[in-house]
Amino acid sequence: YPGQSYSTQQNPYYFYPNTNTNYTVMLVATDARGCQDTVWDTIFVKPALQVDFTLQNNCYGDTVTFTPQVVQPSGDTILQAEWTFGDGQSSNNLIATHVYNQPGLYYVQMKGWNQNGCMANVFKPIIVDQAPLVAFTAPPAGCQDPTIFTDFSQPNSDSIVSWYWQFGDGSDTLIFAPNSPNLTHNYGEIGGVYQVSLTVTNSNGCSATLQKPIIRYSCLQAGFNANPFVCSGQPIMIVDMSAAGSGAVNITNWYWDLGDGTQFNSSTRIDTIIHTYAQHGSYTIRQIITAQTGSMLYMDTAEMKLTVYPGPVAAFIHTPGCFGVPVVFKDQTLTPGAPLTLWDWNFGDGTSSSLQNPVHQFVDTSTYRVILSVTNTFGCSDTASAIIKPAILPGALLSAPGNVFCADTLTLTLSEVSNKPASRYQWNFGDGTTAETSIPQVRHTFESGTWNVILTVFNDKECPNSDTLQITLHALPLADFYFKPDSIRPFIEEARFLDASYGTSSPILKWHWSFGDGKDTLATNPTHIFADTGTYKVTLSVTDQHGCVGKTTKNVKVYPELRFFVPNAFTPNQNGRNEVFKPLGKFFKQGKYLFQVYNRWGELVFETTDPEKGWNGQFKGQDSPVGVYIWTITVYDMFNDKEYYKGSVLLLR
Repeated sequence: YPGQSYSTQQNPYYFYPNTNTNYTVMLVATDARGCQDTVWDTIFVKPALQVDFTLQNNCYGDTVTFTPQVVQPSGDTILQAEWTFGDGQSSNNLIATHVYNQPGLYYVQMKGWNQNGCMANVFKPIIVDQAPLVAFTAPPAGCQDPTIFTDFSQPNSDSIVSWYWQFGDGSDTLIFAPNSPNLTHNYGEIGGVYQVSLTVTNSNGCSATLQKPIIRYSCLQAGFNANPFVCSGQPIMIVDMSAAGSGAVNITNWYWDLGDGTQFNSSTRIDTIIHTYAQHGSYTIRQIITAQTGSMLYMDTAEMKLTVYPGPVAAFIHTPGCFGVPVVFKDQTLTPGAPLTLWDWNFGDGTSSSLQNPVHQFVDTSTYRVILSVTNTFGCSDTASAIIKPAILPGALLSAPGNVFCADTLTLTLSEVSNKPASRYQWNFGDGTTAETSIPQVRHTFESGTWNVILTVFNDKECPNSDTLQITLHALPLADFYFKPDSIRPFIEEARFLDASYGTSSPILKWHWSFGDGKDTLATNPTHIFADTGTYKVTLSVTDQHGCVGKTTKNVKVYPELRFFVPNAFTPNQNGRNEVFKPLGKFFKQGKYLFQVYNRWGELVFETTDPEKGWNGQFKGQDSPVGVYIWTITVYDMFNDKEYYKGSVLLLR
C-alpha cells in the first residue's frame, strides 16, 4: 500500500525492523497486457539468534569439550558450528574437543548456525589450568622394616589440597591439606614389587597421578641377572643380585651351579661371574645363599633357564657387477634358531649400509671386496665376503623405420644400432608380448595404438642396458557413403552422395570424391549428374586429423530410361485397326522379355518372349469374350537388372 515498504523487483530483499512480529506480505503481479493478480502471505520474524557455549575439563593435558548453547530464541537449536580455540587451531564439529599444548588464558570464538541458516557468534576467554607435578620416593625395605613414603609434588598453581595414596596391596590413604602427605607403610615379611599410585589435586581442581614400582625385600632374597640367550663360544656375564632384607641379616655362603658341570662355593660375594658355554643347548643356572642371624638360619634359591644358540652362517648373493648400474645384494644368511637384527655391509669403496638387501652403485671398474657382517637377536655374529669388479655395459640404441604411422596393423623391423657387441636381446613390445633374440633385430606386428617398446641388451657378464622407443599407429578412418536415388538416369537426374565415414582415432577433416567420369569434388555430401549411362566407380577418400587416409569405392549404375506404352483397350474385330494388344517401347533386351495375359479366372491366355508379337484376342483358336484382362511384362535392362510391370486391358468387339 502507498506509504508502506514495497518493491517493484521480481525477487526483492527486505529487512524487517521488529522481531517476534507477524507481517502480511502482498504480491501484485501485472502482465504485459495490464492484467493483474494478487496473493497474500504472512511472515513471522523470529528474534535474532544469540549463542553461548559451555566447557568441561579445562585442566592442562586434559581434553577440553566445548558444547554450543542457544541463548535466544527459546527452543532453537544449533545445527552447525565453527570454533577457533585461541591457539591457532580450529574445528568444524558441532561439539568440539581440543587439547591445549600449554596452560594459560585463551580466547575462544564460536560461530553457530540454526536450522534457518541464521548465524551468531560468541567470543570469550577461558583459563587452562596447569595440573600439579607428582613426585615421591620410597626406598626399598625388608623383613619387618616399614617402607617410608616421602612426597615431593609441586602444585604448579596455587596449592595442593589433597594426596591420595594407593599402596598396591589393596590398602589406600587419603590426606587433606594442611596435613603432611608423608607416611610409612608396612608390607610384612613377604617381599615383592608393589605398584604404588599417588594422585595429587591442586586448588584449581586439576589432578595428576604417578604410579611407580616399590621394592619390598624379604628377609633373604637370592637372585642374579644374566642374558638367558647366548651364543656358543660367546662369554656370558652373571651378575649377583642377592640381598638381605635387613642390616641384621648377614649372608655367609653363595653356592653356584652353572648347569654344564661347573659348581663352586664362595664365602664372599662375587659381583660378576664370566663363563663360556662350549656347546649350544639348554642349561639351568642355580644360586643358593645361606644367612645366619642369632639362632635363625635362612636359605633361599634362585634359578634361571639358559638357552645357548648356534651363531648365524653369513652368506649373500648379488646381481652382476655392471658399471653404471646399481648392484642388488641379497642376504642369504642361515639363521638357525634366531633371526638377524643387524646387517653391516662394507662395499670396499668407503661406503656402507645397514639394510638387509641393499642396492649399491660402484663409481668405476676397480676391484672391490664386499664384506657382510650379520648379528642375530642374541648378539651372535658372522661375516661373508665377495670380490666384485664392475663390467662395462653393452650398447642399447633402439631404432625403427619411424615413430608415427597411419595403419590399422603394421609389421615393423626394430633394430639395436649401437654397433656394440652383446650376447642377447630382450624385446618388450608394450602390447603384452615379448621376444628374445641373439641378433640385434626383430620383426613385430603392431595393432593401432601407442606402444612403448623397451629393448634390454645383455653382454656376456649379464650386464643389462636398455632403451625405449614409442611407436604410434593411428587407425585409418573408415570411408563409407551411400547415394540416392538407386536408379539414376543420365543427363537430367542428380545423384546425391551422402558421406557415412567416421574417424577411428581422430575426427575427419577432408573429403575427396572421384565420380569415375573424370570429375571430382572436395564437398562433404556432393551431388553429381552423369552424362551417360553405364557403371561408374565412385571413390571417396577421407583424411583425419592425423593425416591418415581411408578410401572406399562403389559401383554406381546410371540406367537408360526404359520407355514403353501399353494400350488400355483393343478391338480385334477384323476391321484392320487396333487388332493386336502389345506394348510399344525401346530398350527391350533380346531374350530378356516376357509378355503374359490372364483372364479374370487367372488362366494364362497369351504369352510371348518376342517384343514384336502381341495378343490377337483369341485363346486356343477361339475369340475371347469381351471383358477386362490382366497383363504382366518382365524385362531386363542393359545391366541385366529385372524390371516387372503389371496392368489391365479392355477387350471390345
